[in-house]
Amino acid sequence: MKRQTNTTKTVILALLLTACSPFSTENESAQAPPVAQSEEPLPQTPPAEKNPFELAVLIDLARDGKIPHTSFVVTKTTMDEVEQAWGQPDKLDQVGGNLQRISRDQIMDMLGEAEHIRKLPNETVLSYSLDESLSLRFILSDERGRVDHVSLLASADQGADPSASIPETYDLAIKGESNQLSTKAKQNMDRWRNEIRQFASKHRDEVYINGPNKKQVALTFDDGPDATVTPAIIRTLDQYGIKGSFFFVGSRVKENPEVVQLAEKSGHLVLGHSYLHEDLTTKNLQGIAADLIQTENEIEQVIGKKPALLRPPFGETDEQVVKAAKQNGNTIILWSIDTLDWSQKEAENIRKNVMDNVRNGDIILMHSNEDKSETANAVPMIISELQQQGFEIVGLDTLLGVKPYK
Repeated sequence: MKRQTNTTKTVILALLLTACSPFSTENESAQAPPVAQSEEPLPQTPPAEKNPFELAVLIDLARDGKIPHTSFVVTKTTMDEVEQAWGQPDKLDQVGGNLQRISRDQIMDMLGEAEHIRKLPNETVLSYSLDESLSLRFILSDERGRVDHVSLLASADQGADPSASIPETYDLAIKGESNQLSTKAKQNMDRWRNEIRQFASKHRDEVYINGPNKKQVALTFDDGPDATVTPAIIRTLDQYGIKGSFFFVGSRVKENPEVVQLAEKSGHLVLGHSYLHEDLTTKNLQGIAADLIQTENEIEQVIGKKPALLRPPFGETDEQVVKAAKQNGNTIILWSIDTLDWSQKEAENIRKNVMDNVRNGDIILMHSNEDKSETANAVPMIISELQQQGFEIVGLDTLLGVKPYK
């Protein structure tokens, strides 16, 4: 965190219950004063079932501009005073306490519905205005379902949105299970999922795993076209009036042009999935570019348009693939739900992987090649249940706000 050099500015006092904060962004110091940390943990006593004592104390102190175990007042303390007492503010002290046991329900039981809710990677932020100048934020861990840390902020601009400085990010974990995977295969899959999420976060607007936090999802289908399964899926989508997104292999487009035409004429997206379904990360930059161009040319010959959206085979993506895609005018689309219909192929498991995990903005991965008849059987069940839950099923262009063709 950058040091604030203007000593006339007051500080934000934040009780941090871990060594990390989602508000440590590059431009934060230009938008809000720096953050200081509480010096010691709260006493270790079990919380009450409702309205925990520690929560009540925190709220009472916060209304006075204070946090537990410090003498600082958020609207009156300067940065120099904090540094003199605690040292430089770029040091984060890990602390614990009973606040980490407080749940979202307990917070809402005491304070009501949050005025602002933001979804961050692995965290949810609830913001409450205490008065015209003070805002209290609870940052909850999605994994634990409990408070991770709490921030008390003094707004330099009265009336401003108290959550305005929270980054507008919505990054979903990749879900989906199969009982047919070996232990090693599952470990490799989990490792890839974690690594690709981190990679995608560094390449926003170039690599997508999911869409925004809206009640919309996209159904996507890889590895076609074929003569039986792809047409069957297209017929089901047409029956429900749903727009699907098909990532076709270039060499198979050449073999089944009539199926590609059927998909496009029915209003579905026809997109690129490499020419021979080879791992693009094993190629050099020129080899990747040649593959992408060959694939889109094959598609253009059939539908008269070049796809702008690309899904690399196996989801394997690195800096070279991103660079080649960008130079070729392609955006990389991955997924946030993997139905694993290539592993545990039963229609029920495919349906279950979607319905047990579906969230706003999910990109759902399925396949449409010849051995995926169970996928075709699962699609109507998935559509019906998603619609019953109020999800709008849209194409990737609508979900992500991107152009599907060049």
